[in-house]
Amino acid sequence: MGMMARAGLMHVEFGSDSFCDSVLEAYGKGFTFEDISESSELARREKIDYCHFLISGGPGETRRTLKLGFENSHRLQNAVILAVVGMRIYPGTSLYEHARREGFAWTGADLLQPRYYLSPDLTEEEVFEHIREFSRLSPNWIVGDPSPIFLEMSERLRAKGVVRPFWSYSAMMQRLSGIPLS
Repeated sequence: MGMMARAGLMHVEFGSDSFCDSVLEAYGKGFTFEDISESSELARREKIDYCHFLISGGPGETRRTLKLGFENSHRLQNAVILAVVGMRIYPGTSLYEHARREGFAWTGADLLQPRYYLSPDLTEEEVFEHIREFSRLSPNWIVGDPSPIFLEMSERLRAKGVVRPFWSYSAMMQRLSGIPLS
């Protein structure tokens, strides 16, 4: 990470997908939350803005794993967390087969129109409510569309030549203001 920072790296996007080891295993990720934590700390030490993309509600997700993931997120100093609900299903993938075995109803759809897997232990509304609550409790969680004030500030920064990924504006503005942006 130090070498990449010296080469000019300013932003990292981690496809972490979960902060819970049992869910990471169900997703077939091949790493643990401890690995995520270590990578995040390396980025933080090098003053590299970083975010984690999470898929909430995939195979193995429960109310307990959602809560554990949120609790673990507090260990990731300066992280921006972008959470989505459900995992997109693509034909020929293990998720496709998993969903088929569970009786996922797609009625012969070709899946060109996106279909999303959601754990049978949860409802979409329930997962959205959990991640909205997480974002209310921790301003580093971004859920849904940004506020008009945030969009206006982002445009002003871009006009002044401060060009960065959308989520990185969040990291910068949160450090400067401490105000939740979602």
